[in-house]
Amino acid sequence: SHEPTKRVLDRLVDDGILHRDESGTHTTYYPDYRRQAMQEAMRLRDSGHTVEELTDRLADMKTQIRDWEGEFGVESPNQLRGTLADESLDGDEEDRRREIAREWEHLQRRIQIVGFAIREWDFLAPTTESAEASS
Repeated sequence: SHEPTKRVLDRLVDDGILHRDESGTHTTYYPDYRRQAMQEAMRLRDSGHTVEELTDRLADMKTQIRDWEGEFGVESPNQLRGTLADESLDGDEEDRRREIAREWEHLQRRIQIVGFAIREWDFLAPTTESAEASS
């Protein structure tokens, strides 16, 4: 029902998990993307991977994007989507390019998060690890 749902949403806003937008005709809620990125960086740090493994993963993602840039002669996912206007493309190639554009955007977000996790590796260490290091 409306009231219990509103109370839960208000609590999530108060806790900083959601943001409220009352600028439109209806109130909408959206997640705190910074918080999500920080949590993902902490998950990466706690995953058991080494900083070297994450660095390799970062390099692989960047290489994949450079490969797409070279293959299609574009510099962004939206530029790749713009190539769909080429009438010589068949349906399978259009679908492939749409999927690559989506994956490209995903990799761009992952690069930011993995890069942050690498830069802040020591800061993101679990508190027990930090305590052991200082002992």
